[in-house]
Amino acid sequence: MPKLSFKKLINLLIPILIAIFNIVILMFPQEIIKASKDGLLLWVNNVIPSLLPFIIGTNILTKLGAINFIGTFLEPIMYPLFRIPGSGGFALITGMTSGYPMGAKVISDMRINKTITKIEAQRLVSFCNNSGPLFILGAVGIGIFKNPNVGYFLMIIHYLAAILNGFIFRYYKRNSNTKISYVRTTNLPYRAYQAMCRHRQIENKSFGHILGESINNSMQSILQIGGFIILFCVLVEIAKVTQLLNFLVLLFTPIITKFNIDINIVQGFLIGLLEVTNGANILGAEEFSKLQVLSVAAIVSFGGISIHAQSINFLSKTDINIYLYIISKLIHTINTVILGLIIYPIFNFKISSTITAYNPNYFNKLDAFVFSTTIFTFSIIITFVISIFLNIILHIKTKKDF
Repeated sequence: MPKLSFKKLINLLIPILIAIFNIVILMFPQEIIKASKDGLLLWVNNVIPSLLPFIIGTNILTKLGAINFIGTFLEPIMYPLFRIPGSGGFALITGMTSGYPMGAKVISDMRINKTITKIEAQRLVSFCNNSGPLFILGAVGIGIFKNPNVGYFLMIIHYLAAILNGFIFRYYKRNSNTKISYVRTTNLPYRAYQAMCRHRQIENKSFGHILGESINNSMQSILQIGGFIILFCVLVEIAKVTQLLNFLVLLFTPIITKFNIDINIVQGFLIGLLEVTNGANILGAEEFSKLQVLSVAAIVSFGGISIHAQSINFLSKTDINIYLYIISKLIHTINTVILGLIIYPIFNFKISSTITAYNPNYFNKLDAFVFSTTIFTFSIIITFVISIFLNIILHIKTKKDF
């Protein structure tokens, strides 16, 4: 009898699981159709208005050489801190302001265009693919907890944990050869302009051609993201109707009993590992507690399998190690929980008297776009100011050394 290898076992299991998936859809058509509609509405009402303009914009900026321009300015920050080129700052800003999976997409595009090496891409993806402020503050803080202070708390620990991840992964293959060397700080604007012009000469395309390619690429990306969202909304519903979720909860019964944990928090956390929004909704319905808030923080930082599927869809087009990316998200989650435990006792969760009530329409489609654009622009301005300030200090220090 031939030996059944792990790869053959996986190849056998996948068709069986897909067949079970289709059978469950036939058994529970009403529930599955509702879940599909919920996923579709989530995509149309939230993802398209907040992500599509950014995907188009980042594609245009990339082809126009803006990443090369920004990268030259950000070298004094990104290389000393994270051992990545300055162009990585664009991925960091985009990932933090636009949210999942934009960081992964930008890094994937940079790697495909050979703007960064494989090692630099691996370091970047460990801390540049994050949840956006619109989701953390708007959807979770205000929408779920009805308390913007919870949103600010989650934002602080989420982004601090991401930066900490960057510090950790700067040591990834530290002794390997890298094409980046720390360059001089003189004539920075002129060198940035030259870098952008060189990229434009290589592209050698008219703006109309660039615009058409960017829109086409962006529409394909947003359709893929929409497909993943709908699929995982269906999977979450399948986990509920088949009682698979209750079975998983039973596995944690000894822990639940020993630490007197609310069973709904465990259910919300498990759902959140699959799809963040559904998990956060379940957790947010419970009585306010440290465990509840930190559980939400953990699933937001981990991202959920749904987000990972969207991110891997982009990263798989490159030579970036997917397993190491998943490990980096687990480390990000641990960092978030540790920082949350430290900051939670000193953070003020009381709602300001100026906020009278929760408005369910706090972020409509236009607000979502304006909010994300404002944060994105503000982040770039702040980063430029810090970069120029550091350049001045380094330039003065260099003169003194001579």
